[in-house]
Amino acid sequence: MSIAFGICRGIVFMHCRNIIHHDIRCENIMITSSLVPKISNFKYTRYVDDADSKIPNISEIINWLAPEKLRNVNLRYDNRCEIFR
Repeated sequence: MSIAFGICRGIVFMHCRNIIHHDIRCENIMITSSLVPKISNFKYTRYVDDADSKIPNISEIINWLAPEKLRNVNLRYDNRCEIFR
């Protein structure tokens, strides 16, 4: 549970600063020797108001996309897409 909460705290920290990671997935979470999760790979990260990041190979992240983004590819990616129900 503490690892999951740590990941959520990292995402909330970015969202409070109007930053969207755009590529939250298992391989982009690193775990320290103290079992503290760290978010990594900021290749597609952008500010909320910036233009959408273009992901050349969407098949790499399709398993981690929010369902609403899968249903409507024209939907603007926002912080709700990073943590979905």
